[in-house]
This record gives sequence, C-alpha cells and structure tokens, in this order.
Amino acid sequence: MTDADYVWQALAAHPIRRSMLGRERCDEIVATAVTMSPACWVAAAANNRADVRRVLEGRVRDEYADRAGFAFMTMLMWWAIGAIVQALVKKWWEDNQ
Repeated sequence: MTDADYVWQALAAHPIRRSMLGRERCDEIVATAVTMSPACWVAAAANNRADVRRVLEGRVRDEYADRAGFAFMTMLMWWAIGAIVQALVKKWWEDNQ
C-alpha cells in the first residue's frame, strides 16, 4: 500500500472532512510530507515518534503555507496536515520497527 493510499484510508475516520479535503489535495500534502522527510531522517529520529510528528508537521505547514498562501490555510487544512502527518509517522514507525 502506498503512503497516499494509507493516509487516505486513515482519514476515513473523518468522512466529512476527508470529503471536503478531496483525494487530490490529500495526495499533494502527502507528497509534500514525504519530500520533506527522507526515510533516513525518519529512521534516525524514530526513537521519539511525538518529536518526529511535531517537527515534520511544522515543516509541512510552513511549506504548504508558502505554496498555497496564508489565506488558504483554513481550519480544514490545519486539521488535514496534522492528520496526514500523524498517519504517515505511524506508518513509517510501524514499517521500521
């Protein structure tokens, strides 16, 4: 299962938000997060999953805000980035244990 498929499935717990976000935007955020977090960095920092999530989430939010503009960073996007990063870190953590 790809990272994007895993995240999309994880977001199913929030069907209304997931529907509002859309698959294409979800995949874009996943791609941003994956690009900003090479597997070697995640593996090296995997001793503390909370720290990995916090740092990566901040980086993705900053990057996405730069690309999308501050006005676009709605509560939906704020939630989506947090949920997507959380799902990715969980997947990477499980894959590297």
